[in-house]
Amino acid sequence: LFLSNNDLVGPIPHSLSRDHLALSQIFLHSNRLSGTVPVALADLPNLNILFIDENKLTGTVPQELCALNLNEAFFADYSNSNTAVAKSPPGMDQSYEELYPEEEDSGQRRKRMRTLASSDPTTRRDGCNSIACPSGYHSSRTEGKDGVFPCMKCEENSQNPYLGANKCFELDEGAILRNFYEGTNGPNWSMTANEGGDTTWSDESVPVCNKMGISCNLNGDITAIELPSMGLVGTISEGIGFLRHLEVLDLSDNKLSGQIPSDLQFAPLHSVDVSGNLLTGFVPPVLCQKSGINSNGEGSWLSCDAIACGAGSYSKTGVAKTGRGRAACKSCPRSPYLGSKVCTSSISAYSYSRDGHSHGVGIAILVITVCMMTGLLFLWLKVRAREEDNDGLPYEEDIPFSDDKSSTGDGASIASHSNASRSSITSNSGLAPVPPVDVQSGTFAHDLDVGMGREEWNSAKESHEVWLDVPKIS
Repeated sequence: LFLSNNDLVGPIPHSLSRDHLALSQIFLHSNRLSGTVPVALADLPNLNILFIDENKLTGTVPQELCALNLNEAFFADYSNSNTAVAKSPPGMDQSYEELYPEEEDSGQRRKRMRTLASSDPTTRRDGCNSIACPSGYHSSRTEGKDGVFPCMKCEENSQNPYLGANKCFELDEGAILRNFYEGTNGPNWSMTANEGGDTTWSDESVPVCNKMGISCNLNGDITAIELPSMGLVGTISEGIGFLRHLEVLDLSDNKLSGQIPSDLQFAPLHSVDVSGNLLTGFVPPVLCQKSGINSNGEGSWLSCDAIACGAGSYSKTGVAKTGRGRAACKSCPRSPYLGSKVCTSSISAYSYSRDGHSHGVGIAILVITVCMMTGLLFLWLKVRAREEDNDGLPYEEDIPFSDDKSSTGDGASIASHSNASRSSITSNSGLAPVPPVDVQSGTFAHDLDVGMGREEWNSAKESHEVWLDVPKIS
């Protein structure tokens, strides 16, 4: 089963562990899988290779899997290469059977395995770190960045809660904010790009609590990041989840893309707003299952929509309301983004103002208004010009109408009126003034329902629009 690098989210399905499956190799590395590693995978009788590193898996590698000595072929090639493993202490790359041939009983081997697994994974390869380095460590491999042995302990002021990681995460709040600023095109934020704008984010000498949009507690720990409608472009930094006192995160109405990081599960958040962006994928299940965020879980109802409406749906706030006054997200198949506030497939409609209204809708209204005003001005100028051309000239006393059309009040009678006038003027030498004809104005765009479809619009035009053709007298 080869499913690496596919942006898979959610837990590893237990259905993979059915013992009747003939799976011998499972490649699930480099995805976004979360949860724990199913112990039932050890029941697959033919399994000899399992790679689950570089995901968001927590817990430990089950001992039953460690006992299978998986991935031996991978490490056989690795130990023979010119790498640090080849210089490791004797026995590092030997299997359990080679190290302890006398322990034929699986219970004895499992006991010995637990002893090895509890030792420092930087000194000996075992059945567990051959599958994934434990939490608190990261792989020190320089090639491929695989999250397997050899493993190295995270440095001071850094942390790694995941299995099979190839890096540890900064815990320094200043470093986390700096990475976030750089990853979201900080110099071009709307509050910093303008002359005389805010410079607290670009100036590293400014304490984190004094940066715009940041709130802290009395101990100087960051408790809130509120940067709505600031022109943020890029992805949400996974390091935000390692702010250990963060309770409020508001990044709404920007142009953030990518996915919502599951790392947010580690922050003590009770309010998250990422609506009105260009986020795709799914809300991480570990966030959906965490009660308390946006009142999620009130009334025994947990929902991913409480974090952000899924793709294909929307609401005025971009989330579903849980608990009392519960309100679900509405269906909108053409909406491709998470947390949509409008039902549209247009990217421009996802750029919002601070008060939550869509700039895209505002621009569309402005364009329509300008077009209408331009059309009205053109019509007025045209009528005015014809009035000036006809000024001082006599009109006919009477204009003949066709009997079969004079009684109708539709556009056809007015067109016949125009033709009759034109022929009458050219055939008669005597001209006399006639009273002005009362012609009702046609229907303009602002008189139509903006929700009309294209066919309804055409129908409305044909049934209401009136053409005015005033004869020009030479």
